[in-house]
Amino acid sequence: PVGADIGRLTAQAAAELGLSEKCRVGAGVIDAYAGALGVLGGFADDEQDIGRHLALIAGTSSCVMAMSPDPQPFAGVWGPYYGAALPRLWLSEGGQSATGALLDHIIRWHGAGGEPDAAMHAKIAGRVAELRATEGDNLAARLN
Repeated sequence: PVGADIGRLTAQAAAELGLSEKCRVGAGVIDAYAGALGVLGGFADDEQDIGRHLALIAGTSSCVMAMSPDPQPFAGVWGPYYGAALPRLWLSEGGQSATGALLDHIIRWHGAGGEPDAAMHAKIAGRVAELRATEGDNLAARLN
């Protein structure tokens, strides 16, 4: 399971990493699954409630994650995978590869763009807030 103790570092790994052989190694997890744990983990003890929530994980790619006590297969979605993020729960995921990287590319390429850093993110978020204030919540319905 995620985070489980899988043993100590080997002598070779300890030497290469400059760590002690007493260092414990835990089972890792895919970044999107870690995000799903952060968003959905608080609902894990309520089997009726967890299936009503989704996690949107955004990074280099974007992924919508769902967990449920029973398998919920449907077209276009990967899974369900049993115990992939939490024991006794099924995980399903759908998303698009490279969406975050594409946004970075567009920001760099756009004439008013620049480096896709925290300052640029704040500038874009501020502009979206301005547009929503003047155009209303249905702003995105008119964008193409």
